[in-house]
Amino acid sequence: MQSGSVEMGTKARANVAGRGEVEFMLNVNGSPHPCKLSNVLHVPDFGYSLLSVCQMVSKGLQVSFENEKCRVTAGPTVVATASQVGDLYILDVMNESFSAHVVTLQTLHERMAHVNVQGIASMIHNNVVSGINSDNHPLICPACVFGKATRSVIPKQRSSSRAKNCLDLVHSDVCGPLEVQSIGGSRYFITFVDDHSNWVVVYTMRNKSEAFAKYKLYEKLAQTHTGRKVKVLRTDRGGEYLWTEF
Repeated sequence: MQSGSVEMGTKARANVAGRGEVEFMLNVNGSPHPCKLSNVLHVPDFGYSLLSVCQMVSKGLQVSFENEKCRVTAGPTVVATASQVGDLYILDVMNESFSAHVVTLQTLHERMAHVNVQGIASMIHNNVVSGINSDNHPLICPACVFGKATRSVIPKQRSSSRAKNCLDLVHSDVCGPLEVQSIGGSRYFITFVDDHSNWVVVYTMRNKSEAFAKYKLYEKLAQTHTGRKVKVLRTDRGGEYLWTEF
């Protein structure tokens, strides 16, 4: 890229933003011919792209004007033509339309962040968008199906009816070790759930060996509240429940 300036017919000067190459397709007697111009100056202030006749002649090309037509030849071969439009001659180039692939409804749905399909269908129906293959097939988007899925309610199944009275049956379990310890340094907790009332009591523990001591606390608390004694303690038979104290 090189900067500089060029002088116009009015003696005014225009800044050159850069220098490079331009490629386009010429229309020579109806046939496409690729053209590549080098050492092209980019002048943002110019309203038109100008091609210098002097520069073409200096490169060994012949330029002739006749009957509102300009012909650029290299020996006997016509390499470019231009047609007169007002006071200028406009190069005859091929009208290249940018090709766009027809997208499917699924592709557009994904590109638009999985927008509602009815919204896209409405845009197609009202000719707001074009180039979409809607093919009238129902759209099933796996990502949307998974994203909107909810977990079914798991029915509570009990092998037997609830205990008739408080403390007739108490369920207990120990969880841990936890990755993050509590402020008091605990990495375990033990739960006690009364089968009759669903009353839950939780104690934190630093070690599993504290399980029996926590049970004794629970037993005293439960008896004080209910006036009854624990009849059955149901566990998963973890090692902490198999100690001789239990």
